[in-house]
Amino acid sequence: MKKVFTWNTQGNFQTGVKRATLQALLNECDVGMVQEGGGNVLRERFRVKRKKVRYSMGSAPGAKNTRCTNWAFSRWNGDAWKSKTIGGGDAGRQAAGLHIGGILFVSWHSYAVAENDADTSALFREIVDEVLGPGHATLALVGGDFNTPLPNLILVANSVTSGRMRGGFDNTIFHSGQATHRSGKSLDYFVLLYRGEPRIYDYRINVRRVPVSDHDPVILEFDEDQEF
Repeated sequence: MKKVFTWNTQGNFQTGVKRATLQALLNECDVGMVQEGGGNVLRERFRVKRKKVRYSMGSAPGAKNTRCTNWAFSRWNGDAWKSKTIGGGDAGRQAAGLHIGGILFVSWHSYAVAENDADTSALFREIVDEVLGPGHATLALVGGDFNTPLPNLILVANSVTSGRMRGGFDNTIFHSGQATHRSGKSLDYFVLLYRGEPRIYDYRINVRRVPVSDHDPVILEFDEDQEF
């Protein structure tokens, strides 16, 4: 089983209780997607299970306010990836990711307001059109704070992949069915974009309640037919 998490830390995660919470999640999981992690420079190492371990890491500015920076971490070796700058917010934003063993793991923080999910749609189109395919990743797992209700996200994902069915593209959305935000809303999900078969099965997803952010971490555990 592989285990990944997504968490909007609502600011700098390198000090105090937030750092300890993130450290515990990194101890437990193989890949982490963090949003609103602050524009601060990451310390070179995190202490993992009493040992200093160098993580693969990618980051990208989330908006004009650098607090919205996206981060991706993994204990596996990976190559950093950034999306193009996508409209949304004062100055647009980028997703951050890691290419690991044929999978692109992406951390995303959407600006989505009201019924406007254009930035998420643009990200999905970029992944499907330019990342998935021969010689590239065969599937992408996007985790993050999508700032939108599940029905809206389903429409966005389907609109992107259904228009590309001739290429064999499809999507699966993993959601907990629970509130992930203090408002009582569910805003944090995982979206799998893939070509051919999804390759992820026997999954479990849960929300980890923490007091140090307005969002709770969401953890996805799954089997996948490739070893890293």
